[in-house]
Amino acid sequence: MNIKKIIYALFSLGITAAIFSYLLTYVSVGDVIEIIRSVSWNFLAIFVILSLAGSLCRTWRYQTVLKVAGHSPATLPLFLTTLIRNLFADLLPARLGDLVYIYIGTTRLGIPFGSAASSFALAFLFDILALVPLVAFALWSIQGASIQGHMAATPFIIGGVILSAVTIAIIAFLPSLVKFATKFIKSISFLPKKWISKINTGLESIINSLELAKKAGIYGRLLFLSVLVRLAKYSSYYVFLCGMLVPLGYNLQQMPFAKAFLGMFASELAASLPFSGFAGFGVYEGTWALTFELLGLPGSDAKLTAVSHHLFTQVYGYLLGIAALLILLLPFFKHEATSKESKNIDFEPSSLFYKKTLSLIVLVLLIIFFLSRAPSLNAEKANPIISEIPSASDLNTQNEIKSKFSGKIVFDSNRSGTFGIYAMNPDASELSKVVDSDWQDRYPDPSPDGKWIVYARSHTNFRLAPSEIWIVDRDGKVAKRLNENGNFPTFSRDGKTIYFERERKSVISINLDGTNETKIFPLKRGNYKNGAVIKPSISPDGKWLAFTSDKPDRWNTWLANLETGEATFTIRGCEASFWNDGKNLSYINKSTALSKSGIYSIELETKQVSTLQDAGEPRGHEYFPTISPDGKFLLYAASLVTQHDHETSNYEIYIKDLESAVVARLTFDGYTNRWPKFLKN
Repeated sequence: MNIKKIIYALFSLGITAAIFSYLLTYVSVGDVIEIIRSVSWNFLAIFVILSLAGSLCRTWRYQTVLKVAGHSPATLPLFLTTLIRNLFADLLPARLGDLVYIYIGTTRLGIPFGSAASSFALAFLFDILALVPLVAFALWSIQGASIQGHMAATPFIIGGVILSAVTIAIIAFLPSLVKFATKFIKSISFLPKKWISKINTGLESIINSLELAKKAGIYGRLLFLSVLVRLAKYSSYYVFLCGMLVPLGYNLQQMPFAKAFLGMFASELAASLPFSGFAGFGVYEGTWALTFELLGLPGSDAKLTAVSHHLFTQVYGYLLGIAALLILLLPFFKHEATSKESKNIDFEPSSLFYKKTLSLIVLVLLIIFFLSRAPSLNAEKANPIISEIPSASDLNTQNEIKSKFSGKIVFDSNRSGTFGIYAMNPDASELSKVVDSDWQDRYPDPSPDGKWIVYARSHTNFRLAPSEIWIVDRDGKVAKRLNENGNFPTFSRDGKTIYFERERKSVISINLDGTNETKIFPLKRGNYKNGAVIKPSISPDGKWLAFTSDKPDRWNTWLANLETGEATFTIRGCEASFWNDGKNLSYINKSTALSKSGIYSIELETKQVSTLQDAGEPRGHEYFPTISPDGKFLLYAASLVTQHDHETSNYEIYIKDLESAVVARLTFDGYTNRWPKFLKN
């Protein structure tokens, strides 16, 4: 193999590795998979329709140029060739993969080289020309509010006008430029005559095809189709981006098409450089993350969408291109294009051409309209709300627990349609709302003195959605935001500090008034890197951290020393929490428990494991455990073994007397009731 090719491949691989190493310190593979899976089928279907419509317009554009030269390849083989061209355009650097269209056109479709090359050249130039007004319009639409105060639109618009003028001049004089190239090649003395003859023959056929296209007056059609190609492509990308942003709590006003278009265009432009990474990955993601952050998307979401969006669209394009290649290689797909003398071509009038294109546009828009109105198949489906009546036995166990326990129980519930924070007595009496806004108010944790409740607030229930840390008094009269970026908050033992996770990557501490924000894990001097840090629990003495991690796989409990930053794998399971003065951890066992979910405890010194609660059917999915400060009572929620989703399943609140092993079910309302905590009187 040529040493230059090896060096180039290694350099490209290095670019990809370097950029992805950086991005994956902020984004986990699990998060990428989860955000892609969160895209509803509606968005996905519209993305596919738009992408295929763009490829169809690209095929139509090739056909238009080829027809005036007297060649009419069948639509299906040419469409498959276009899909293959899309595949190699992304795989090879600097868009060199576009040239595969010429190769397949001449070898499989029987198109003469000159016609294939001229249709390629005109398509390439009109692609540039179609982009300029789109970029100018996008910049003009946001010029009133410059990009993060760093970029003004006017210089880019002027640059676009200049680029348009240059491109138009090249298109107008393209036959003359090729003629000049022919004369120049003839003057080269050191080239063999056979080579010069073959090159000139090819160039002359290109000149002939270009002159026919110019005389036919099809440039207006080519520009119109090129604009449709670009609109369809970037609209499909935008739709898929929206499909990822909606679960994160964004709306179209926060990321309008004009802004998104600029970010996607900048990424694609960077990926067209000679050194852009291996197989299309690398510079594209880095440019996306940087540009979208400048456009106003938070850094974590910009990085997450950079990796997820490009990974999905690339894999989609690769699979589509490979499938097209396999089909086109079938023996019966070898097709000879129908050829005619240019003077005998029955070329359709402009009115008919524009009627066809407008019909295609209307059809695509109608399909998109109906898809957007269709119910989402993978949207969160709430289980039927079926209230139950507690039995005499349930009432007896409630009273037995109440006689031993003083205080209230606080939990989150979706009984209003969104999650809110509620409180009740140990026998489920006197249910009251603490706070329940139009947002999702979740994960309550009361202060040790019972005066305050800290919780997380987000726009959606999606676990990767940005959240804020809020605090409210126990009566729900005074609520205020403490931090704009955090989730799953808990109080310290003395009630002076609040701990929470940030972007599932780190643990932050703040004072009760929201001041003195400090990152306490992971530390630079520690050994834990590139893993999830979820649902943190701090030991009573403040020296240890227990958290849920995706290392080495999902989900495991890790323990970290907050002084040294060193973290160690503790046990398979999640939702770990300290109890018994920090000597034990309660956690969810999903591997050996009955019904695949139970509440267990591990003694940290001896590593001895014991069962706290593990019931079988019917309500054997136990989650969200917490143990009272005195270690006598266990609170948790449980759902039917046929359910599991933490946002929609019917979880009911239970309390267990750990001394007598008596279990009392407290709620019977059919809602999703979770994360019960003890609220001191």
